[in-house]
Amino acid sequence: MSISLFEFLVDIERLFIEANRIVDDHGFMVLYFRPQQRDWVSDLNKLKDFGRRHGFEPLLTISAGIVDPSMRALASAAWTFKNDVCFIFLKLQECERRWYEGEVDIDELVFLAATSAATDQGNPFVITRFNQEFQSQLRRTGLMRLAHPMYEDKIRRTLDRFTTRNGAQYRLTGLSPYTLMNREMNAEIRLREFAPVVIEELTANGEGFTFEEYVIHLASYMENGSREIINQLHTANRLIPELLNVYAVEDPERGEFFARTTVNTKRDVNGREHLCAMDPADFERLIADYFLQRGFVRAEVIGHSGDRGVDVLATNTQGELELIQCKRYRSGNNIGSTPIQRVDSYMRSRHASRAWVITTSDFTPDGRDEARITNVIIMNGQDLLQSLELYYPGRFCL
Repeated sequence: MSISLFEFLVDIERLFIEANRIVDDHGFMVLYFRPQQRDWVSDLNKLKDFGRRHGFEPLLTISAGIVDPSMRALASAAWTFKNDVCFIFLKLQECERRWYEGEVDIDELVFLAATSAATDQGNPFVITRFNQEFQSQLRRTGLMRLAHPMYEDKIRRTLDRFTTRNGAQYRLTGLSPYTLMNREMNAEIRLREFAPVVIEELTANGEGFTFEEYVIHLASYMENGSREIINQLHTANRLIPELLNVYAVEDPERGEFFARTTVNTKRDVNGREHLCAMDPADFERLIADYFLQRGFVRAEVIGHSGDRGVDVLATNTQGELELIQCKRYRSGNNIGSTPIQRVDSYMRSRHASRAWVITTSDFTPDGRDEARITNVIIMNGQDLLQSLELYYPGRFCL
């Protein structure tokens, strides 16, 4: 690490320390920042890590650039950020902020210990079992001093964030920023899995996107609180423009990128509507109506605010809740394991009876394996089209 970079990181941390002292609880801090070309995503997520370490939760990341087509084309061609990125942070109360010891997130260690104590089946556990797993985490991170009785109350309060208690037994709630971390997936694999998803989402309404928008959106998928992932991104950074070239093409005059594979018409020669060309909201409404046609007593689109990837809530004839995630993706943009993990986590926290992931594309081998493990029902484009034909004959195609 060069001296200049070291001094820069020290200054950034000092900024958050002073902001924590000055900003009122539940007040906002706005920070403008431009990532370096060699560490786009890593720099963006490093800033979020600094914020959390000192009591600030990142709420929003947006490009602060002005619209100037000629400059946008020049910037994308050089793979650089010409504009700052605007970060909005919320100052948390002391009881809300994560517990850090140096660079180690103790909230994460408590969650990992509770998850191990609950096993893969999510079984209830007692405090002695949790303490055994927590001490293993402390040994791994060199923080055995936290096993002192003076920290016992703080550890219990942290455990309460992720569990409910019934007598002597604790049970995971499924509500945690760490729930969806995949520590077995390195940064390069994550980039390869999420780059086509990001491009699909940015072009869902037929619009183009800038290089900055692509990196910011990609960073939100790569950022999961794991400093290991952030550190790995230094070496994986080269893949960011490479993957953009694979899945998107640039319009130099507009300075924007567009997905390489698109459906140019809403309907085929027989008048059938292309599912892949539907507006994402229309596709979700179709899926809700499809479940009603199948005999469900209720099905409604719930939107995208705090839904953790669930698009439709349906009630079956037994009065049980079922959760449906809709992915209107183009052919080749297949669903991996992460969306299935997300909907499975939400199903458990909502005590739903079943979860679905329905896509117009297909599933990767990892995605299919995750569905098998979690019992999430998956339906790819061909399966969906075949089933839709029973209720809407001759109306849709892929």
